[in-house]
Amino acid sequence: SRTPLIRVLDGKATLLVWGPGGLAGYDLQGGQMRWCHPIGAGGGDMVASPTVDKTHVFCAGTRETVALALTKLDGREDPVVWRTKARGPNCASPLALNGLLLFVTDEGIATCLDAETGEQLWRTRLKGDYYASPIAVGDLVYFCNAAGVTTVVAADREFRRLAENQLREQTLASFAPVNG
Repeated sequence: SRTPLIRVLDGKATLLVWGPGGLAGYDLQGGQMRWCHPIGAGGGDMVASPTVDKTHVFCAGTRETVALALTKLDGREDPVVWRTKARGPNCASPLALNGLLLFVTDEGIATCLDAETGEQLWRTRLKGDYYASPIAVGDLVYFCNAAGVTTVVAADREFRRLAENQLREQTLASFAPVNG
């Protein structure tokens, strides 16, 4: 159920798919598998998708979170930059922003890691259960729980809760910002 990503790697459009075998890259034109890296972070229902920043692809799974270097995915050397036992989401996909990797577990444990090192910067419990992926608008991150309570935090190395809003309806999917 994970959404794949498309990136140009080594001059070729590549489909990045995180499945039971690991993170695999497929030639977008011909469909051939270019490489596959077993990462073992998964578990659960395999819903949370990978995400990327300019240099990494991040796979935040229910057992661990792994960062892989985009430039090393060709299979010639180990692409794993770091691994951490920071337990990630089953449903909500992670968010890479401002050198940070942010995610929330289904049970509401929000975590912020340094995207370069995997160091845990903060971890806190938010109210409720979470299935929607966090989104960002500017330097603000929105975590919306299943009951429609949206917690707004700063995309920062220290946890700062800025607001909490009640949508007053069940929310199981991410909302989409418009015009910023």
